[in-house]
Amino acid sequence: MNKKPLWTAPFGYAESFLSILGLFCIGTLLQYFTGTFNFLFLHNPINYIVFGFFCILCFFLSKIKSPAVYWLTGIPLSITLMGAMLLLTLLMGLIPQLPPSAHSHTLIDKLGFSAITRSWQFILLYSLLLLSLGTVCFKRITVFNKKNMFFFITHAGLFLALLGAGLGASDMQRLVMYVNENQTEWRVYNEKQDAVELPLAIELHDFNMEYYPPKLVLIDRKSGEPLPPDKPLFFQLDPKFSHGQLGNYQLEILTYYQKAVWAGNNEYKEYDMIGASPAAKIKVTDTKTKESKTGWVTTGNMSQFVSALPLNEEIALVMTKADPKRFLSDVTVMTKDGEKIRTVLEVNKPLRIGSWVIYQYGYDENLGELSPYSSFELVYDPWIYLVYCGLIMLCIGSVFLIWLGKKEM
Repeated sequence: MNKKPLWTAPFGYAESFLSILGLFCIGTLLQYFTGTFNFLFLHNPINYIVFGFFCILCFFLSKIKSPAVYWLTGIPLSITLMGAMLLLTLLMGLIPQLPPSAHSHTLIDKLGFSAITRSWQFILLYSLLLLSLGTVCFKRITVFNKKNMFFFITHAGLFLALLGAGLGASDMQRLVMYVNENQTEWRVYNEKQDAVELPLAIELHDFNMEYYPPKLVLIDRKSGEPLPPDKPLFFQLDPKFSHGQLGNYQLEILTYYQKAVWAGNNEYKEYDMIGASPAAKIKVTDTKTKESKTGWVTTGNMSQFVSALPLNEEIALVMTKADPKRFLSDVTVMTKDGEKIRTVLEVNKPLRIGSWVIYQYGYDENLGELSPYSSFELVYDPWIYLVYCGLIMLCIGSVFLIWLGKKEM
């Protein structure tokens, strides 16, 4: 059996592999000598022009009958391209990726493997993938039937999702806004510390935090290190449990207040107010000597001192700082169009308003619930709706293609 010479139509896997390898090598040379691809070049309105150019180019290619276009829309190139993109994805998982602001001069960085989604190799293969997808879509839609219609919906959805995600990267902004309680803010500061006004404003009415119950731990009174040094033991305070054990010491929780203030005479009083902190009155018994000591331990904060219970000259019982359970901000978001939305923002519960998504970001960790401000991450992505539309089309088309396939079995 005679083998078909290379670069003789119809092109197959060998030509596809060599073409992609050539693109990868060209991308590597561009990466080495020019650095990572600058997505800011695709900033509005350039990205809209590129979007239209891709669609028009794919439409005209679909009308051309030639071996090259047949190869561009064929299975060999599709499979080889998916394999190449999978390889780049694996490299992303194996090699730590650097943020856009980071600078490094190792060989791996110069070749783009530490910033794959911004490397020329990825851009060239990604462009070829879009060109192949778009041309296939226009070729299939010219012959109208059920199977081609759902094939078009599936592949057009993937085309729109990939194209929207790539072109939208240049317009995407991630900003952090700090807002003091009972104040309104509409400005953020960029990397140069210049104030930038936004088309929306946030008024912070109140900032609240909820905490998990704190823990008890034994410490070395001289070094302050938790004991035992190699593997410290902790006891989680819980109103349901009044007894516990830390090493050779038995604990009996006589009183526990989630929020308490110093009341004088070595006593704490439960009181829900700004500056209150967890406090517990504990009886500690040494199981070896049977000696007992009773006293208060508190975490303390910016308003109150930390209170520890010395057990002997070397060991003391202390309460650790409570870990945040959730923190939330009661805000009103206003736009230039006069829209006002009052909502409560917390982690994993953002607010979407237009092309903006507002996330609860942080607070003054040193002050905790006494933090005078709350910070919010604002993400602007005007192309996200195109990506969502593409993903929905992809899902719908895939479901119907599977359904049609079962019917024909």
